[in-house]
Amino acid sequence: MTKRFQDLRRMRVFIKKELQFREHIPFLRRMAVLKRGFFSEANVIYDFEKYGYKAYLTDWQRLRTREINGQFGLMLDDKIIFEKVFSCHFHVPQNLCLMDRGCIYPLESSQHLDSFSALFHYVKEVNGLVLKPLRGGGGHGIIFLKYDGDAFAVNGEKKDPRPLLEKILLGETPYLATDVIPQGSFASSLYPRTINTLRIVTMLDPDTGKAFIPSTVQRIGTIASEPTDNCELGGLSVHVDPGTGELGEGVVVHPRGKGFTWMQHHPDTKERFTGRKIPGWEKMTAIIFKAAEAYPYLPYVGWDIVLGEEGFSVIEGNSYTGVDLLQVHKPFLLDARIRRFYQAYGIIPGKF
Repeated sequence: MTKRFQDLRRMRVFIKKELQFREHIPFLRRMAVLKRGFFSEANVIYDFEKYGYKAYLTDWQRLRTREINGQFGLMLDDKIIFEKVFSCHFHVPQNLCLMDRGCIYPLESSQHLDSFSALFHYVKEVNGLVLKPLRGGGGHGIIFLKYDGDAFAVNGEKKDPRPLLEKILLGETPYLATDVIPQGSFASSLYPRTINTLRIVTMLDPDTGKAFIPSTVQRIGTIASEPTDNCELGGLSVHVDPGTGELGEGVVVHPRGKGFTWMQHHPDTKERFTGRKIPGWEKMTAIIFKAAEAYPYLPYVGWDIVLGEEGFSVIEGNSYTGVDLLQVHKPFLLDARIRRFYQAYGIIPGKF
């Protein structure tokens, strides 16, 4: 009964997402991908003619990857728990307060942010904080609140933040206020008007328990995606060589199913990113591997990372990472090690 309920819930999520894609695709092409477990937009971003359907993890299979971490996925998805668990491994944003059901709950004792006035005073002191949903990722719902000396700015626009905060406070989605994580000169040089995050996916080899990276992308903001680097809003997804940290080609997926564009230079600044190497790559990945291997019951993690001037910060973890803007660079299932991982957890067919 439980499995049937989970399948029905996944089907509801699948259908809801599919209905959001309203651009015209010939009926037969649409049916060809839907019956294989892909959303219609896969016709736009995946090269089925070159690689075939079986080279890609399908969208239906991706929904099932939530099962890999099971109930322990909450350690990644809940940002309060994430801070408590992983702050011993690397720097994470400090959670300042929780806004939920009409109340503001302080989470950091020295600041005691329990009111709008306390929040505004803190923003003036440190010139910024980030508001984000307690759960979820991908840059959705993130709000940047700053003070430039004479006025508050919400996502770069000068305005009174009180109406927005009141709406959040009375809404159904719990929100966290966290410290702003500054990015270093390398990340800022990619595009200075957004925080440009790195997504590193780790898998634990089912035979050895050792962590490995199946895919990594550097996300880079654009004018279209501001104030975040969200690729769904026009940000760049740039392939990163897992072994060396070197940036490869980037891709911008155009909205409403209008295709995508490969590029080696930023579309707005015209600066070249392809060929540049992320500083401190080997040291950073060693730390990430050590953290991943410390929790064998979390074998599948998407780490969102901000590169600082010295070191890095992990701003959140994802228990069932999206794969479309990873697989656009290279289909996952071409790699035998990745196939074996998914087979071990029953996500794709085949003997383990």
